[in-house]
Amino acid sequence: MMKQLAKVRTIRFIGIIILLMSLPKVSSGQAKRGITGDWQIIVDFKDRQMSSIMSLSKDEEGKLKGKLIN
Repeated sequence: MMKQLAKVRTIRFIGIIILLMSLPKVSSGQAKRGITGDWQIIVDFKDRQMSSIMSLSKDEEGKLKGKLIN
């Protein structure tokens, strides 16, 4: 049950990150290549750090697709 809750929280966190990163406002100094690529995600959960890698790419139609690697 705790592992499922942690995964749900992690997925929600990642969703929020993707939403924020897809906003059109780009801060100065940030690369304009978009959000595609590999992203390291570190989440603090009950005094422990959980690390994952999120890989984002676009398919042939230009739609965003992703993979979460634990």
